[in-house]
Amino acid sequence: SARTYVDNFLLNQLLPGQSQVLEDPLFHYDDDESLSRCGSLQRLDVTVYRLSKPTPGDANICDDVRSTPSLPTDLPVPCTSDIVINEINADTSVSGDDGEFIELYDGGRGRTPLDSLVLVLFNGNFDSKSYLTVPLTGYKTDANGYFLIGSASLKADIFAPEHSIQNGPDGIGLYKDSPYKFPQNTMATTKNLIDALVYGTNDGRSEERVSRDAETD
Repeated sequence: SARTYVDNFLLNQLLPGQSQVLEDPLFHYDDDESLSRCGSLQRLDVTVYRLSKPTPGDANICDDVRSTPSLPTDLPVPCTSDIVINEINADTSVSGDDGEFIELYDGGRGRTPLDSLVLVLFNGNFDSKSYLTVPLTGYKTDANGYFLIGSASLKADIFAPEHSIQNGPDGIGLYKDSPYKFPQNTMATTKNLIDALVYGTNDGRSEERVSRDAETD
C-alpha cells in the first residue's frame, strides 16, 4: 500500500535494511505502553526495543520481555557509548496525549553534557521531512543518566506541548550537528546520525511487531 511505501522510504533514509518498531493499540500496561530499549546500548539497532510500561526519567522495565539470550534483560552497566534514544511514548491513552515523551540515556554515567546534539523528528507520510527540531546544547543528563523531552505533567527537562510527537509512522533522529542544519521540512539523512528510531502503531501493514513476547533472531 502507499502507507507501507512511505514507511519504507523513511526507513531507508534513517535505518537502511531495518524495520519500524510498533506500539500495539490493543496491548496496554495500565492503559498505556512505550517503546523501551532493553538489553543493549547498541546504536542504530531497532531490535533492542520492546513494548513495556512507560517509565519516563527512570530505568526501563525489561524483566518481563524476552531478549537475545546473550544479552542481559535489564539495562547494562555504564559504558562509554554515545547518548542513545532510550524510550518513546508517542501514542498515549491519556487525554490530549499529555503523557507523550522521548527519553535519552547516557549509559548511567550521569551529568553528561548534550552539547552539539540535536533531536530531529521526521514525518513518515509522503516526504520523510522534519517537522520538529530540538536543540540540546546547554543541557545535561540527570544524575542517573536520563534526559526527558515531554509534556508538562512529566516534569520533563525540555517541555513539549501536547501532540508535539506524532503517533506514526514517523521517525526520530539524534544527530551531532547544528540545529540550523535542520530547519522545518529537512529531508532525513544519516549524515552525523548518532541514533534513530522509526516507529508506528500495529495496523497490520508494517514489517515488525514489538511485544513482550518478541524475540531477536
